Amino acid sequence: MTDKTLKQNFISPENTIFIHDNFDEDIVRNILPVFDRLIEDESGKKKGLITIDIDSNGGYARYLQSLLMRVDIAKSKGIIVKTIVSAYAYSCGSMLACSGTNGHRFISSHAEHLCHLGSVGLSAINDKELERGSARIKAHFDFVRSIYKKNANIPELNKVIHDDCLFIQGQKIIDWGLADKFIEDNEPEPTTKNSVNVETFCKGLSYPALSQDEINKILTPQTPMNNKDIGSNKYKFTSE
Repeated sequence: MTDKTLKQNFISPENTIFIHDNFDEDIVRNILPVFDRLIEDESGKKKGLITIDIDSNGGYARYLQSLLMRVDIAKSKGIIVKTIVSAYAYSCGSMLACSGTNGHRFISSHAEHLCHLGSVGLSAINDKELERGSARIKAHFDFVRSIYKKNANIPELNKVIHDDCLFIQGQKIIDWGLADKFIEDNEPEPTTKNSVNVETFCKGLSYPALSQDEINKILTPQTPMNNKDIGSNKYKFTSE
């Protein structure tokens, strides 16, 4: 799969990053540069928003850490980081999903989290290397615990996460603070009182906000428009 194809598969035009595979080097090639651009674009907006859609079996912690750094940067700039778990949020996917902005962490009714410490290998040829390697492994486990302590409220975390296969489904994901609500229950964003969202009429086109009187003229067939209005730029559709 080429980089161009990967970008098309992972990134949508609506500021959504799709992570529907493992946390590996593709994150560096295809996700991080776009994440950086979205942070730059959204930081100047009144209601900046970046959405991360997750369906992943997990992967390497270092790629998760690169994403979490950007999540923290986005939040510091007032950007809402919305996370959606459409299916699996295992391991790294779980930690990323629960790190979204509070109130904007969604799951589907089919979603499943896997919370665990993961696995770390160690090879040593002397006592000092064993000591250093063991410290590094402990740091990794402490990192995992810190993410869940910061962003969730899993009961008896240290005890239940000690062993693998802590799979969590349905309402318990919300009860344990790993998400806020089901995506199926999400209310759509209200439109401005005196404006119309052009996506109601056709995708990919837009026009300036209209007053309610102007909208009524357009939507009411028996009320003909003034010819000069029809020909003016006021009602002209332009491609985005």
